Amino acid sequence: MGRAVFGVIAGLLAGLLPAVTAYAAQAPALPIAKKTLAEKTAVYAIAITYPQTGDAKIDADIRDTVNSIAFTFKKEAVAAHDSEEPRYTLDVDYVIARNDPDVFAVIFNDAWDFHGAHPNLEIVTANYFRGPGPNGSWRVYLPELFDGPRGLTRISALATADLDRRLLGPDGPSDKDWIGRGADAHWENFQAFVLLPGALEIEFPPYAVAAYAAGPQSARIPLRELSDVMRPNPRAPVASFDCRRATSDNERAICSDVTLARLDRGVSETWASQVRNENDPTTKARWKAEQIAWLKARERVCTAPAQRLPCLTGYYKARLGVLENRP
Repeated sequence: MGRAVFGVIAGLLAGLLPAVTAYAAQAPALPIAKKTLAEKTAVYAIAITYPQTGDAKIDADIRDTVNSIAFTFKKEAVAAHDSEEPRYTLDVDYVIARNDPDVFAVIFNDAWDFHGAHPNLEIVTANYFRGPGPNGSWRVYLPELFDGPRGLTRISALATADLDRRLLGPDGPSDKDWIGRGADAHWENFQAFVLLPGALEIEFPPYAVAAYAAGPQSARIPLRELSDVMRPNPRAPVASFDCRRATSDNERAICSDVTLARLDRGVSETWASQVRNENDPTTKARWKAEQIAWLKARERVCTAPAQRLPCLTGYYKARLGVLENRP
């Protein structure tokens, strides 16, 4: 997280900068060993390759990431598979997008083959700040780097402009509406990103902003164009709501804990995406009422100060599970 990352943004890391810069001057790039994860049943076959870096925190998170990809695939494969069909397959490979003393970033390319017209290709990225001290390496997510609606709106506008410039035209593989939907101002559209030394690169899988035949696409935004919407401390918790306006003890607890804040964003973004993509007005209304009731119940369920954090963690994980398992 030294000058190579945010050289155009003066003072981004405030008091942390001297220690991190000194660390970056000494730390080498991480050594990479290729690891594999394979599993085969009558229903599915999984073949995953992933990097091992020697950094315990990064390696643990990468294993969690690939295990999550495999778990989601297996759940959907078991639900969809017919006994007369061949196995469904998941193939995952990776590209090291950045490996320097400041940041380690990896892109996972996932091919899910359920024997449709073509495999479903997905992109998952993981970006880690490297640094000394008790916190050590740290995976960072886009809402933690950029300032709420202001940052999201700016990223959407700049990504859209870059995609328009490259993909439109008489023989272009996309159109304004397609790009507008795929790069609209929702965090889920920008989950796959790479933090480069002087740019933010957004990765889009096939179909997201252009025709499948055009393959994956990317939008590159110079960091200098985002400098005024970057958060001063990317390690500070970011909830789905404005923590400056937190009014309840539970909201303040969420704003004090990175894990809880990420769960809060996960619930909010998953619910909002489902409502946005649901066409039935009655279902939309029911889901909105359920979410409001769930939020109100949160204030009644988690009240004991000593148990507030574990209570909220369990409460949010349960809700996320319900949302992720909606038919």
